[in-house]
Order: sequence, then structure tokens, then C-alpha cells
Amino acid sequence: IAGVSTCPTGGCTYAAGSLPAGASINANSGSIGGLLTTPGSGTAAITVTDSIGQQDFTGFAWRVYAPPTVGAPLPAGSGVGRPVDVTVPSGCDNGPCTIAATGLPGALSINNSGTISGTATTAGTYSVTLTITDAGGRSGTTSFTWTVYSAPSVSLTDQTTTTTATVTLTPGWACPGGSCSYSWSGAPGGVTLSSGGTISGRLTAGAGSYPVTLTATDRWGNTGRTTFTWTINPVPVLNIPNQWTQNGKVSTVYLLPYVSGGTGPYSFARTSGTYPPGLSINSDGTTSGTAKTNCSTCTVTVTVTDGSGVTAADSFTWNVTSSSVSIGLGNQSTRRDDGISVNALSTVSGGSSPYEFSSINLPSWLSLDPVSGMITGAAPSKKQAVRNIKITVTDAYGI
Repeated sequence: IAGVSTCPTGGCTYAAGSLPAGASINANSGSIGGLLTTPGSGTAAITVTDSIGQQDFTGFAWRVYAPPTVGAPLPAGSGVGRPVDVTVPSGCDNGPCTIAATGLPGALSINNSGTISGTATTAGTYSVTLTITDAGGRSGTTSFTWTVYSAPSVSLTDQTTTTTATVTLTPGWACPGGSCSYSWSGAPGGVTLSSGGTISGRLTAGAGSYPVTLTATDRWGNTGRTTFTWTINPVPVLNIPNQWTQNGKVSTVYLLPYVSGGTGPYSFARTSGTYPPGLSINSDGTTSGTAKTNCSTCTVTVTVTDGSGVTAADSFTWNVTSSSVSIGLGNQSTRRDDGISVNALSTVSGGSSPYEFSSINLPSWLSLDPVSGMITGAAPSKKQAVRNIKITVTDAYGI
């Protein structure tokens, strides 16, 4: 900066006080220059002295403007389809300033106040540069990454469990925008959804079908949800009837049909008592083998565990005997037109009641009661050929 001065006598020198930091005055020319380093304001005093010692004084006010600054917004991001209204930090000592941006997601813009607004519609990562320019032409820049996040999502298949079961389920949460919160509706009683998105607890709800909706909400306000059906079955019940096996005979009994309720698959185990020697139970509930010893006091307790970990137990007696069943109905004859009444039950020996009777090749004019074993009917008036008839009796244990 060159001031205006006169020096009639010549040999003038110049001195200055209170100049801005970084500035100095040339003692011979009176020019002020330098690299200004500190923003601020003040009043400088200038003194000129000629060769005979005469002096003059002047002063002036000065101001050093800080360079304009602009920073990245916090947070530098948004959700797809969510409105944006965020102001970047900026400094403008020598206004008015203008702010421009390059690289913002489509549909977003910035004004001279530093407010970024609009609604981004395409997820992705964008490299953004902001430039602020003051009235003196000085500028400042900053660069940052702006991320547009897709909406969160959640997945969980339909569930089938047993009431009273203890469950732990982890849905498939995806939260691209981070900081998701989780909520649900329609859940059966006894279970909770943690802040981390895990479903756990001991079911107390009764049997039925429950439509459950899971929702994830990210920090941008975007949501993702899914609905699944939670089917709750009643607790399993095991009701095994007493069993009978003939000594030395191969025996196979399937226990699965004696289970009601619960949720498959089922696993069986003997939990107390003793199976007859030669017989054993598999985890699928099949009891098989060949009984080797008579037993009238073999009491067994079997426990079934369903697919939800809920159990049921039942005790039953397994009898092993050497007895068999036989029927001694001999050849029969009758006169034409006579009534017929033959008691097959009276010829049965061995086995255990109740008995069941069946026949093969019984003529149409005869009938067999499957429970009482009575064969009844009336002989036809015409002579009939000799007929071979087979009567079978089956006792309570299938012998």
C-alpha cells in the first residue's frame, strides 16, 4: 500500500505503529506491505520525518478479513426418498459469500446459506466438493462423501412351535443406513423382541395361528417390514396302551401314532422302567426285537421330546407270555330249512379277550358276528355243495 505524502526538504523517513500482524512500512518510501497473518481490526499511526527534523502524523483504520470456510455436514447422508434439510458449517467474514457444490446426488442442491435440501431417489455413494467465495474473491473448499442409503429390510419364514417352548429366533435384518430400531406387532405372549433384533422367551400363548409383523426403522426414517405366521401347537400328549408279546416272537411296535399335539419331529427314549429282555426302543419310537423271557411286570416309562423341546411321558406294561390262541370249531352240517346258530367263541382257548372273529368263504345265507363269534342263518331249501369255510380269531394283542 502506497500512501500520499510530500517531502519538500527531502530525506524523509517513515515509521508506523499498530499495523496488522505481518505488515510493515518501508522507512524510505513509506509503502506498507507484507503477508497478513491474523484477522482483526485496528488503527495504524504513521509518522513522517524530514531531514531537518520536521514531522507530520496521520492514522487510518484497518481490518483484516478471515478467509471464508466451509465444512462437511453431519451426518453426510440421507435415506432414499427421505427429504433432506441440513446446513453445512461455514464462515464468511467478508460477505456476501456464495456457496456452490459439485457431486451432490441428483435432486439435492445447496443455497448460499449453506442449506442442502431436496430428496434423493437413488442409493449410492457420491463425492461432493463445496466451495465458498467471499466478496473479495477469496475462496475455501471442502470435500466429503455423501451416501444415500437404501431402506432397511427384514426376513423371517413362518414358524411352528409348541406352547411352553423356550425359543430364540434371529430374523434376517439388513440395515444399510445404520442405527436401526426394531419393533413388532401381533406377537404371541411370553416372547420379547430385543433392541438387537432377537426374539426370545418362553411361549405362554395358547395354541393358534398368530400373524406377526416385524419392522426395522433406520436413522433416516426409512422402514422395512415383513409379516410371518407363527403357528403354536398344543403341548404333546403320549398315551401308550399296554402291550403284549408272545415269548420268542419277533415284535415291532410304533409309538409315534400314540402321540397327539406338539410339533415334529419327535424323539423317543426310555426314561425309567425295563423293557422285556430282547426288546429295545429307537429314537424314532420304533420298539422292536424278539422277547426272550416271560414278563408280567415289565413296566416302562417312555418320554417323547418334540421339535420345540417340549416333552411328554407315559408309563405302560409290556407283558410277555408263552400263551397262544386257538379255535376248535369243527365240521358242521345242517338239514335243509333249519335255523343255524353256532357259537365260535365257545371253542376259543388261550389268548386274551376281547376277541375278534373273521371268515373266509362264508355262504351268503350265513353271517358271523365279529364280536360275539356267533354264526347264524337259515339253511336253504335246496341241497348245497360242501363248502370249506375258514374262521379266524384274533385276541386283544393281535395273536
